[in-house]
Amino acid sequence: LMYGNPALDCSGAQMRALCRQLATVVTVSGEINESNLDVITVPSLNSTEAFGLVQVEAMMNGVPSVPSALPGVRQPVKMHGMGVVSEIGNSESLANATIEVLNNKEKYRGDIPAIKTAYDPDSIAQEYEKLFAKLMK
Repeated sequence: LMYGNPALDCSGAQMRALCRQLATVVTVSGEINESNLDVITVPSLNSTEAFGLVQVEAMMNGVPSVPSALPGVRQPVKMHGMGVVSEIGNSESLANATIEVLNNKEKYRGDIPAIKTAYDPDSIAQEYEKLFAKLMK
């Protein structure tokens, strides 16, 4: 399943072929998880966009990600290996990365319990408390 903008720039024969493979937009009702979502794409262009929490949420539910190579947006994939980073603003790179993930699902399965632990709000709060205590010394 793929969510996203169906109005992709599909100029050129190779891009049209890739777009045909990816152009179906499916609406899923209910909880999103690995049983009803194959990959999430985050083709951000905004250079001020920060850390990709939407990808973390997907990864915590077993769904790999294909983000653009913006510094903050690419971090969850680089940190956990659960997806492929695509070139910024390059629809062919996005399509190829998405196809790579879809064709090699097992390769991009991460350690979901470890990801859930790393981003657990209580764990994050404890780390902030440690940092603040250190800074107050």
